[in-house]
Amino acid sequence: MWACVARFEGAAGLARAGEGERGMDDIKGGGKDKEQRGWFANHAILGGASELDFLSGALLLPSTMTVDLPLEILQVIAANSEDRNTLLSLRLVSKTFDSIASQLVFQVLIVRDSVESAEAVASLLACESIASLVREVAFEGTPRVRPRYGWIDDSATSGGAGRIALARAFSGLVKLPKLSHLRLEFWSHWQEAYTNEVPEEPTHFLQLQFRLFEALAAVPPSLVLLTLRNVLGVPNEMYQQETFLTVFHGLQILEISVIYDYGEGYYVQDPIKAFWAEDMSNILANARSLTTLVLRSDHPVGHEPALSFRDTHLPKLQSLTIQRFCLVPMIPDADVLAFILRHASTLAFLELRDCSVDGGMEPDFIYPRPWHAVFTVLKDEMHCLCEFVLENTCKREPTDGQDRRFAYTRLENSYAVYTDAEVGDHPAVGNDQDLPALERLLAVLEERRNADKEYRK
Repeated sequence: MWACVARFEGAAGLARAGEGERGMDDIKGGGKDKEQRGWFANHAILGGASELDFLSGALLLPSTMTVDLPLEILQVIAANSEDRNTLLSLRLVSKTFDSIASQLVFQVLIVRDSVESAEAVASLLACESIASLVREVAFEGTPRVRPRYGWIDDSATSGGAGRIALARAFSGLVKLPKLSHLRLEFWSHWQEAYTNEVPEEPTHFLQLQFRLFEALAAVPPSLVLLTLRNVLGVPNEMYQQETFLTVFHGLQILEISVIYDYGEGYYVQDPIKAFWAEDMSNILANARSLTTLVLRSDHPVGHEPALSFRDTHLPKLQSLTIQRFCLVPMIPDADVLAFILRHASTLAFLELRDCSVDGGMEPDFIYPRPWHAVFTVLKDEMHCLCEFVLENTCKREPTDGQDRRFAYTRLENSYAVYTDAEVGDHPAVGNDQDLPALERLLAVLEERRNADKEYRK
């Protein structure tokens, strides 16, 4: 039996960690270098130098403690720990606890937009024993200095030094042999200059986005899941490069959300047109192993800007979620319904969120393919579909008894496209057939699910 008191008060406490009756070198089973690398790894997870103080206080292990508890019990203790700090503390208890807790605490590596966090990641990558445990990397790009009016000045960001350090860290992700999940969540506000050209003086956030993508393209990691949230919809030649597109080749799950400075009454600008028509189309065409695809936009996509599905067929696709897309039958290459039907033999789950049926500039609210026609096609031709979700979160209250789920949009003039993917001020001709058609579709899908349950019994 043994007793150990280890007290940590910030970084200075590290120097005193081995002064007790039994030092950290013995507990962790390694020398001073290994101890330092372990702390750098903790620091990388936490993402800030000041957070090394998390262990302020004392860890007291009574001399009567049994050290030969069954491995299963120790694993249950670690698995039921409520927070990361507790797991980090458990690493100091014994070699066995160090091994068990490390596998849990280092599964997900959180990186923040700071030089300190980037440098901590670089230190972790140099420690093979810790790097081999990481399965997911998550970048959180929300600035720590909260803006007063949703706007962040570049002086409040990590700046050029941060972009360089983060790019260097992300270029080394191939050193994580078990990495399969990557999540990049950028700042959720558009701060670029409102212009019909690609920004000549991009903000820190747009520059950082491109630097991280370039780092991934330099040495593409092998991923199963990739999440890209709050991607700024600005075209870039990098999206056409084979090295960058290689990142998408082996993906099974892909989620992309795009933001752009698109307000009601604005005309659609050339950069966002090029981004969807060329860059996003190219990305999807190179993700042929997908089983799950999630595409979200904060602006309507369908007519202008239009996402071309002409070269996109995902032979393994089972789940599809799209948000703020307009179903436009007048443009065959960009027709969302045609893309859905192309996957009738595999698609089992379909979610249309904040989507609308678009009628172009047709007068009198006459639509060439209303919602009830869409539901009928899905019922008759999507033979593998088992679950369908239709939601519309528009703020404007529907009028004339409309169901907010059945949004109809149309071009107001030759410049402004659909002002928003909302329920219009006037009901579409024939919209009274939409709800019965949806109910028939949902009834067929319920029968399929019930039949599948009976088959599995």
